[in-house]
Amino acid sequence: MGARSKREEAEALLVEKTTGEKRKWADKHHKRWWIEEIDTAGMFEIPSQPSPRDRFIATKSAVEAPAGFWNTLHVKVTDLNSDVIANYDRNHSTMYRTFEPFRQGSRLFALISSDYTATSVLDLQSGKVIASETPDSNGFCPVGFYVPDWWDLNDGSVLPGSEGWKSDYEEPKGNFGFVWGCVWGDDSSWKVLNFTQN
Repeated sequence: MGARSKREEAEALLVEKTTGEKRKWADKHHKRWWIEEIDTAGMFEIPSQPSPRDRFIATKSAVEAPAGFWNTLHVKVTDLNSDVIANYDRNHSTMYRTFEPFRQGSRLFALISSDYTATSVLDLQSGKVIASETPDSNGFCPVGFYVPDWWDLNDGSVLPGSEGWKSDYEEPKGNFGFVWGCVWGDDSSWKVLNFTQN
């Protein structure tokens, strides 16, 4: 009938599935109902909520440039408590969707683009950029990032150790994502790139 991570949630589910009109269906398809506790020690742990995308916010503010130069942006990254995690400058006047928080195991990162022709990785624990492409004025200009989170593809209704659990349900783990944008000076239509990190 389903799986829940806490006993009281399982008890509520059992009542919901065996009350009123649903009782007829339960009687027809099941001889008895019970709650079975499963020890999940050492098994895959379902990632916490909220997902990184819902936990971190990038706020931009315009920085006026002298005549003949592009305006730029100052970006402040905060968490749900409004604590400042990081600050960085972007050398373009538009942010697009160039801030994508994601997790790998217990680590939290974000894809950012402080330079309009490069992708960088921001460590959301230290607030420091830990990896970056070399900017190239004729290179690929990212305008958006997407790293699938576990909660994007799973609803938590099947738990590790329960009937029907498959190792596929442990994906995605934050080790692949997508970048879209265009090569500087091309037709300006968006192209999608895939990246994988080991």
